[in-house]
Amino acid sequence: MATLRLENIFKNGKPNYLEIEKEVKDALEKYGVPLRERLTVTKAVKNHLNEVQAERQFFLDLQQSAQTSIWDKSRTSKWFTGKDFSAWKGGITAEFQTVYKSSKLMILIRHITRLDLNRLYLAPHFDLEHPVNDRRGSIPASIGNLKYLTKLDLCFNFLRGDIPSQIGNLKNLEILKLEFNQLHGKIPTTIKNLTKLTYLALDHNRLEGNISMLSNLKDLTLLNIHENKLSLSKATMETLAGYEGLKQCWFYRNGSFSVAPGSMVEKRIKDSKYSWKAEDNNE
Repeated sequence: MATLRLENIFKNGKPNYLEIEKEVKDALEKYGVPLRERLTVTKAVKNHLNEVQAERQFFLDLQQSAQTSIWDKSRTSKWFTGKDFSAWKGGITAEFQTVYKSSKLMILIRHITRLDLNRLYLAPHFDLEHPVNDRRGSIPASIGNLKYLTKLDLCFNFLRGDIPSQIGNLKNLEILKLEFNQLHGKIPTTIKNLTKLTYLALDHNRLEGNISMLSNLKDLTLLNIHENKLSLSKATMETLAGYEGLKQCWFYRNGSFSVAPGSMVEKRIKDSKYSWKAEDNNE
């Protein structure tokens, strides 16, 4: 079986559709892919190219929202360069995904699978309490375009605004790190769609409202939501405490919450096998 890796995705920083389509057409003919399949393959390639363009749009939107002049250029200077996402570097990981596979031919294209974009700003220009400029950026709604992501790390970036509901589109996400920003508003209910999450850190923000949607995240091993303004219901906390895999859960410094004697939450706090904290032990 032959393998066609579509690597010349970008030309001069922009999608290179015409050349890619020709490359695919030539391969389909060369390896004798039946005519009845070629239209299906061509549509699949176009869909993936549109997804690549949508992924690229997230970075354009992020730049538009932020003061990029004090970003760490050693990490962002490669964005929009090279032939595909593999050249972007700076905390961006792209891996091949299958577009088409038969006994004769397999077609692959790279999509972004991990974003490690913590601390984009150069110190000491900003600190959490006294940022020197309001253009700290926000999380664009186009984050929902990155549907191949397994890890999203945007911590320590002074991001403001809401967590967009489109984050619920990232159904392959396993790690979500948004701690140490200035995010406010409610946790979007769509986060319940991220059922593969094992690590969720939203601490040190200004989030408010209930956390009932987190009850759907049964594979969590770590949940950090402390230092917010969240309302913690006994029912939700008991549900979370019932998940044996949730070894670390820090939820202090939110709205008032009393640990009921004999509750599952109390058992988790007292169990040395777990790291559950309802209070800041450093106070």
